[in-house]
Amino acid sequence: MTTTDLRLAAYLELLRRWNRSVNLVASGDEPVLEQRHLADSLALVDLVRPDVATVLDLGSGGGFPGIPLAIARPDLAVTLLDTKTKAIAFLRTVRRELSLTNVRVLHTRVEELTPDPPPDLIVSRAAFPPPELLRHASRLLAAGGRVIVMYGAKLPVEHPVEYELEGEQARPEGRRNVIYRRL
Repeated sequence: MTTTDLRLAAYLELLRRWNRSVNLVASGDEPVLEQRHLADSLALVDLVRPDVATVLDLGSGGGFPGIPLAIARPDLAVTLLDTKTKAIAFLRTVRRELSLTNVRVLHTRVEELTPDPPPDLIVSRAAFPPPELLRHASRLLAAGGRVIVMYGAKLPVEHPVEYELEGEQARPEGRRNVIYRRL
C-alpha cells in the first residue's frame, strides 16, 4: 500500500470511530463511506488544475472533500472550515494523527471569513445548496478563482453571471461535479 492509501484508510478508521459518538456522517452512510463519500471526494483530484495551490473547503463536517484532497495532493494547502465544535475537534484530530501539515482548520462561519490571500479553489460537499455556495464563493474568490460544485442527480446546474462554466465531470447515479471560474 502507498502512503496515500494508508493515510486514507487511517482517516476512514478515525471517522468510523468518531462517528459512533459524534454524528459526523449519517449512520446509514457508514457502509458506503469508501464507495460514495471517499470516491466522490477523490474524483475532485482530477479537476484540480496544476496551478492551484490553496483550497478552501466550506462546511467540512467529517472532512469530505477536504481531507481526501489534502491526502491525495500533499502539495495543496487545504483549509477546512466548519462552525460545529465537534466537527472541528475531529478535523484537528485527523490533522494531528495523520501529520497533515498541509491542512489548516478554522472554527468560524463562512460569513465571517475574509481569507487573505483568497483561495485558488473552493470546494464543498452537501454543506450548502449550490446557489448559496456560489454566492459565498463569489465573495471569497479573486477573479480567476474557481469553485467546484458537487451536484446531486436532480439539481439543475446554475449559471450565475459572475462565473464562467469551465467544465463538468459525470459521476455515478447521475451526480456531477461542475467547475466554475470567477470572472
